[in-house]
Amino acid sequence: MYAKFVNKVDHKNNHTYSFDDITLEEEAAATSEVTKEKPGFMKSLSTLLVPIVLILLGSFGSMALGKDSSITPFLKFIGDKNVAMLIGVIYAAVISKKYIEKGVSDIMTEAADQVGLVLLITGAGGAYGKVLQSTGIADYIATSLSGFAIPILVLCFLIAQIIRCAQGSTTVALLTTASILGSTIAASGVSPVLCAIAICAGGIGLSLPNDSGFWAISRFFKISVADTIRGWTVGGFIAGLTILITVSILSLFQGVLPGLM
Repeated sequence: MYAKFVNKVDHKNNHTYSFDDITLEEEAAATSEVTKEKPGFMKSLSTLLVPIVLILLGSFGSMALGKDSSITPFLKFIGDKNVAMLIGVIYAAVISKKYIEKGVSDIMTEAADQVGLVLLITGAGGAYGKVLQSTGIADYIATSLSGFAIPILVLCFLIAQIIRCAQGSTTVALLTTASILGSTIAASGVSPVLCAIAICAGGIGLSLPNDSGFWAISRFFKISVADTIRGWTVGGFIAGLTILITVSILSLFQGVLPGLM
């Protein structure tokens, strides 16, 4: 409903996005690739699977073999997420070289140009999140809010939302909120499933410019910052509120619905 409202207002003000440039680029690429040899399905899928398999080997292989095995250090090394991703990029570059006209370095330069700001914001947001955790501000916020007579579901939503707004990362917001309110949720009598969903609802709302997802939407779809806030940020916040209202209604039937005991 909100999306339709925004679309109606934009059309009324003659403010629309046609995405013609993106469509033309895709059509041109599709036309030029008709006569080209294309990689098979399994070869294409392997570019995604290689880093995943390496990480799984590093995690479960070392567990199965034990610390005393001579292979364990090697598995941990290639299973490190940074090393695994690097190997995956090199593998993808090697197997796709025969299918592309541009040089690998040119493609990586273009990709780095597109995601550079996203990576910068992600790194800065992660660093800021660590600062917040180290200073204990998140614990202070949780303790302060816990002093008020706030329902536990609303409290889960609020703390996750505040931490998300402060440092941008949804993952940090969810994990921090869950660790802060774990004991409170256990003592509240409210279903931990509903509390987990309420925390997630707070984590998805208000994606601000300190969030990498915000810039991914803005830059990849070539949408202005103001319109990204209207469509992405406000839309996500409305979605989060809707989820909170839904879990609040479900909590009324906690003793009836299966899985919410």
